[in-house]
Amino acid sequence: NANIEIKNTLINDVIFPIFVQGGSVELVQSSIYCKYTCDFINVKNGQALIKNNLFFGSDAIDTDAIDLDNVINGVVEGNKIYNFTGYNSDGIDIGEKSAGIEIHQNLIYNSGDKGVSVGQQSNVNLFKNVIIGGKIGIAVKDSSYANVLNNTFFNNDTSISAFEKNDNSGGGTIDVINTIMNQRTGSPIYQDNLSSISVTYSMSNNGTLNGQGNFISDPMFLNPEIYNVEISSQSPCINMGDPLLALDNDGSISDVGSYYVFRDVDFPFVL
Repeated sequence: NANIEIKNTLINDVIFPIFVQGGSVELVQSSIYCKYTCDFINVKNGQALIKNNLFFGSDAIDTDAIDLDNVINGVVEGNKIYNFTGYNSDGIDIGEKSAGIEIHQNLIYNSGDKGVSVGQQSNVNLFKNVIIGGKIGIAVKDSSYANVLNNTFFNNDTSISAFEKNDNSGGGTIDVINTIMNQRTGSPIYQDNLSSISVTYSMSNNGTLNGQGNFISDPMFLNPEIYNVEISSQSPCINMGDPLLALDNDGSISDVGSYYVFRDVDFPFVL
């Protein structure tokens, strides 16, 4: 039941760096490096504000950067999550009836399993995130829901997936709007017969997207070879979003994608 505030802190190679049960945690502008199998931050039955942090992973199995269980109205915003490449490792894992989780403007690179995993009757709002190089960009399962608005998925095996993981738990439900799904290969979407995915005003580089306003094209990223997925001024994604949503600041129709602006420090590794 502890209430923990951690700001401007470096945590390096500590097993189970942050674990909170029944309390609250604010983790802000901090960095966590760890090579062990663990969740870098795990909050159970409590409150969570996780904002503007760096998480540096490894090939350790079953290791998530952020794991929230039965958290209500949590905020995960502006974080950079690097290279959680081990088997069954996720960037962000939401479960155990977590509700109203706001996942905004995060950068998630090279997850061994899922960039974002949502399960066990949880629900999230996924807004303006960039998710790159994972097995699955976002997976929603077992009677869970995700609202996926203005995100960019690049170089994942599957961008968006909904399915039943545990027997008799039900599938997943996802609404996808104004989102770029630029695949390595294959279809950007998978759903089983217990799940539902609605896609509107979104783009794929291959595979037909059923739904209003969807299109197949090249998003014209500025330099995808170095993970710069900022769209160029000539991108077909500009002004192609849902016209019923709020207009952009210049009065134009919303764009498709995350409105990402690249910085050299966003992915500080040699590819």
